[in-house]
Parts: sequence; C-alpha cells; structure tokens
Amino acid sequence: MSGIDRHVLKTRIIFSAVLFIMVNAAAHAQTLEQTLARCEGNDADAAIIACTAAIQSGRLPLPALAAVYSNRGGARMKKQSYDLAIADFDQAIMIDPANATNVHNRGFAFETTGKLDDALRDYSRAIELSVNDRGFGYTFQYCFTP
Repeated sequence: MSGIDRHVLKTRIIFSAVLFIMVNAAAHAQTLEQTLARCEGNDADAAIIACTAAIQSGRLPLPALAAVYSNRGGARMKKQSYDLAIADFDQAIMIDPANATNVHNRGFAFETTGKLDDALRDYSRAIELSVNDRGFGYTFQYCFTP
C-alpha cells in the first residue's frame, strides 16, 4: 500500500469516526429531550421512569435537575407514594431553595400525610418566597383561616 493510499484510508477512517460520534451525539441529545417531555407528561408511571432516567443521566443543569425532581415528586403524589414524593421535593428544594412551588408542593405532600406542622411550615415558607404571587397567599388563607 502506497503512502497516498494509507493517507486516504486514514482520512476516511477518521472522517467515519467523527461522523459516527456526531450522529450518536445528536441521537443522544434527542433522547434526553424526549425523556424530559415524558417526565412532564400526565402518565405518572411513565413520568417517574423518565424523570429517573433524566436524573441518572448526569447531564442536566441544576435548575433543570430541580424541575425534574419536582416533576417526579408530582408523579409520585399521583401514585400516592407520598414519602417518595416528599424525598423528591426535598431534593428539588435542596437544589433550588428559593423556588416557592417546590416548597408548596412538599407542604401539600406533608398535609396529605397528616404532617400538619411540617405542612404549615412549608406553606408559610412558600408564602415568604413568593410575596409577589397572590395565589400562594390566598391558598394559605383559604386553608388555615377558621
């Protein structure tokens, strides 16, 4: 094999490898996008599986990771797996402690399980975090005003 043939062969191999990597990277990115869409879906079982896969991918930036934990917590609420939902909301809050929705959702999970002191603490904190969001204040007044 001549020097030119080797060079052509080497170039084709490198080109093929780069093309393979690019195609696989694009397919993998699309898969994560599809996984995130299922994570946000209404089917609780599919959402739990998809959210878990997204979390385990290790490819999510922190705000997205918090949202995925929150979505999985919501799906677990639908399945009445309240302790697991609380654990997911805990993770979401640990990542994004200023997110009033996550704190509120954990409060609702606590309320559902009869942990009213914890629920009241979270509802109060959600109100503090969302002083400009009248919905949280109304929810708090409606639930706790005799």
